[in-house]
Amino acid sequence: MSVKVAAVIVTYNNAAGIERLLSDLHGQSLRPDTVWVIDNARDDATARVIAQSPQKVEYVRLPENSGSAGGYAEGLSRAQAGHDLIWLLDDDVALKPDSLEALVQAYVQLQSRIAPVAVRSWCTQECPFPAARETSSFAWRGTMIPAGTVGQVGLPRRDYFLYADDAEYALRMRKAGYRIFWIPQSRVIEQRHEDKTRVRLGRMDVQLYRSPARLYYAFRNQLHLAISHRQRWLLVRTLGYALKLLVFLSARGRLTGPLRRAVWLGLCDGWASRLGKHPEYGNL
Repeated sequence: MSVKVAAVIVTYNNAAGIERLLSDLHGQSLRPDTVWVIDNARDDATARVIAQSPQKVEYVRLPENSGSAGGYAEGLSRAQAGHDLIWLLDDDVALKPDSLEALVQAYVQLQSRIAPVAVRSWCTQECPFPAARETSSFAWRGTMIPAGTVGQVGLPRRDYFLYADDAEYALRMRKAGYRIFWIPQSRVIEQRHEDKTRVRLGRMDVQLYRSPARLYYAFRNQLHLAISHRQRWLLVRTLGYALKLLVFLSARGRLTGPLRRAVWLGLCDGWASRLGKHPEYGNL
């Protein structure tokens, strides 16, 4: 089965990461037919890097930062025509030389007996299982979907801006009958881990985003997703973790005030369906 593959990369202020990723794509045993880079309007060296890349790139610089949700919505909208599959990538991943070939082979095998189906690359060096395994959700990086998914399911919710936009899209795909599988033979390995920190207070151990903006969007969108899609287990988990985090941050004193405010605002706005880019948290 011969398939045409588009790779879609969303980037924000990471020219060095884009340079590495384009080099990895150029060195693939099976190269994508088209590479789209959606640049979320940051003035760094991304345009220059792309101009010098050995990999031919369709480059789109958005007029403002639209977050991951807006970036992938733009990329999926543009890449769906003329391709069979769309491979979604972040600008902070590294690829094994056969990542795309292994993913396409797995998709073709699964699609012959399971339809509709989407596949996803494993995202760390080691994988605990040897064969394809079904999953209920996905992050954007490393996920491959049929181009026809866009016409059937629609585009990601731009008003989520950042966080849970991928989980919400995966939920819509599953409701439309898609099954999603991890493919351990394909590796897309995350390179950036500094967004979160782990802190302790007595016996309580909490992992949280360092940035108030990231905390705000994470709680707002996850709560909205749980309510709008009637995911009771997610609603209980989100509210329970928010309560734990608010108690924890309050106990750590005044320096955590911006983080407490971000969690509380996120919960209030998620409950009230106040979405879009928040004026206080527009710059990450």
